[in-house]
Amino acid sequence: MLNLTEGAVAAADVPEGAGNTYTLTSGLIAPDGTTPTVAFFNAGYYLNELEFTVGADGSVTIGLSKTQTYDNDYEVVGAWNLYYLGDPTPEEECTSLIVNPTFDPAKGDKNTGYIEGWTTTAMNGYKQYSVSYNRAPFELYQDLSGLEEGTYKVTVHTYYRAGYWNEDLYAQTSEKKYTKPVLNLTEGAVAAADVPEGAGNTYTLTSGLIAPDGTTPTVAFFNAGYYLNELEFIVPADGKVRIGLSKTQTYDNDYEVVGAWNLYYYPNGLPTDIEGVEVDGSAVVEGIPVAFYSLSGAQLAAPQRGFNIVKYSNGLSKKVLIP
Repeated sequence: MLNLTEGAVAAADVPEGAGNTYTLTSGLIAPDGTTPTVAFFNAGYYLNELEFTVGADGSVTIGLSKTQTYDNDYEVVGAWNLYYLGDPTPEEECTSLIVNPTFDPAKGDKNTGYIEGWTTTAMNGYKQYSVSYNRAPFELYQDLSGLEEGTYKVTVHTYYRAGYWNEDLYAQTSEKKYTKPVLNLTEGAVAAADVPEGAGNTYTLTSGLIAPDGTTPTVAFFNAGYYLNELEFIVPADGKVRIGLSKTQTYDNDYEVVGAWNLYYYPNGLPTDIEGVEVDGSAVVEGIPVAFYSLSGAQLAAPQRGFNIVKYSNGLSKKVLIP
């Protein structure tokens, strides 16, 4: 469930009619009470999504549940929508096509900059089945060949501590480059009760959530399933693709740890159209975008840098970060 901070907006994007609001320590604005919350809902904020499979009996219970009470906790619930996505798409794991996908400690050396199977620059650390980079632009990639023509998904556990600044997961074929901003540190942060065992050093963010500080705690978060980045792409008839991470600029105190990679093949394609269009080089995977809106609900002639509300040809809308 999204928390109050995750739909907060800049002052210029506060929806019309919001009324009472909070100014958070980050400087962003969040609703205070039912009327402003409904204004935020109507503008597309605080949209929670969950996908599930219905069994042969055709029945399902949908709902919300809160099992504990905290000082000053509060929730407003708005409109519900239900969408049928079709039958599950068969998935075939083909991670074995990636050489050294887990960064085996015996297959690399930070002192020489060597990682078996991978090409990289500016490596800062290689241990605990991870590779790390600190305060430097870098490249990390591997060229794959001999793949079946068709639709794939690559996943990797990683985050970029400085935010969404020129840091991308990508898959590049002879026909197209698919890119997606890497998750930032806040997006895998958890409540204190959910910190993985063995995490060790952590940050307490202004939201009160906990994030890893250093390689050992980051690997503990990865092993618990946090900071999983996913990118879907299409391999053409030549069966070749380059998968990788790229950071082109350096910011104060930026840092990244990269964990295990996985690769999946979808012989029947995906239920969504990943061809779509490209927005500033980033492949959109929810269908074909038909309209763009600011966070305040104003329609845009073209997408803008930052968060946009994108309406797709399949009727869905989603908040999308345009880097």
